[in-house]
Amino acid sequence: MFSWTGFYAGAQIGYAWGDNNGTIAYATPGGLLGDPSLGHDAQGVIGGAHAGYNYQIDKFVIGVEGTVDPTTLDRNVLLLGPDGLADPLNQYGIGNTVNGSVQSTIQGAIRARAGYAFDRLLIYGTGGVAFAAFKSYFQLYGVDVNLSPFDASDTRSSSRVGWTAGGGVEYAINNNWSVFGEYRYSDFGHLTDVPAIASGLTYTADRHLTQNQVQAGLSYKFAPPPPVVAKY
Repeated sequence: MFSWTGFYAGAQIGYAWGDNNGTIAYATPGGLLGDPSLGHDAQGVIGGAHAGYNYQIDKFVIGVEGTVDPTTLDRNVLLLGPDGLADPLNQYGIGNTVNGSVQSTIQGAIRARAGYAFDRLLIYGTGGVAFAAFKSYFQLYGVDVNLSPFDASDTRSSSRVGWTAGGGVEYAINNNWSVFGEYRYSDFGHLTDVPAIASGLTYTADRHLTQNQVQAGLSYKFAPPPPVVAKY
C-alpha cells in the first residue's frame, strides 16, 4: 500500500482572478455626490514553488504546506460618470471620471492540509494564512456644478495578510512523484484610504481584495524507494 508520509517539494502554475469590489465615495463643494464602483476583476497567471510534509494515519493524511507564487494579476478601470441632472445634455462636462488599477506581484501562504487516501489518490482540503503584495491607484476628477474642476488621486503599496481555503486532488505516479490540481479562495481584507482633501474634493477610496485561483502542479517526495522483494 502506498504511503504519503514524508517531506516533499515542487512547483505549480495556474490562473487567478480577483473580485476586487471597490468604491470612491466623494463630495464636491458644489454638491456633487457619488460612490462610483471599481468592481472589476484583476486577472493573471499565478505560479511558483511549494514545500511541505505529510503524515499518514491509516487512510487519513494530515500535513502542512508553504507556497510562494509570483503573479501577473493586474486590472485597469476607466469609468465615466456624467451628471444627468446638473448637465442633462452634457454640454459642460459636469460629472466625474474615475481611473483605478490594482496589481499583485507576489503572494504566499502557509496552510494545513487534511485528506483521505485511496491508495495513490489523495482528496484533501486546505486552509491557512495568506500573504500578498498589492499596489493600487485611484484617480477621480471632473467638473463641479459651478464649473470648477476637481481632482484627487492616490497611489498605495501595501503588504496584506489574510486567509485562504480550498481543496484539491493529488495522484502519486510512483513512490516519489505526484501531480495535483487545486482550487483556493483567498481574502486579503480591505485596502482603504483615509478621507483626504484634494483639489476641490473630499473623497474616501476603499477596495475589498478577494481572489480565486486554480493551479496544477508537480511534487517530489523525499522518500527512499520501496524495498525490492525477491521472488524465488
